[in-house]
Amino acid sequence: MGNLSPRLSRYEFECPCANKHDCNRTPVDIKLIEMLETCANHFQYFTRTSVARVIIHVNSGYRCKQHDADIKKGKKPNPKLSEHLFGIAADFWLEYVYQDGSRDKISDDEVADFLELEYPGVYGIGRYDTRTHADARPDGPARWDNRS
Repeated sequence: MGNLSPRLSRYEFECPCANKHDCNRTPVDIKLIEMLETCANHFQYFTRTSVARVIIHVNSGYRCKQHDADIKKGKKPNPKLSEHLFGIAADFWLEYVYQDGSRDKISDDEVADFLELEYPGVYGIGRYDTRTHADARPDGPARWDNRS
């Protein structure tokens, strides 16, 4: 049980940088939490009958400016600020846990497909090789595919 939602806790969204003294906040937008929970609920209750639960694994939530800059070193410059800087974005993946205890990663394509159908015309949804990006950007929709 999480302290933000049934599946998510604030610590999962903490910036992973080494400078914890200066980087000591973890903003998380409620719309983002609702988006992730809606996605997990879909896969838990509407896709397979032997699923005991669906786990949300957050790869990256909030990022301070320094950590975000460190991640982007050597990559093509983007003048737009990352939604991660504002606590409105998460890179994540989902996992089925079956009644027998076995586990199975849910396809990132299926996750992104669901989000795009559930949230047409709003938010940001990105496809990556090992995760999905979701954000609650207020300035309209964005879709991208950064798979190799």
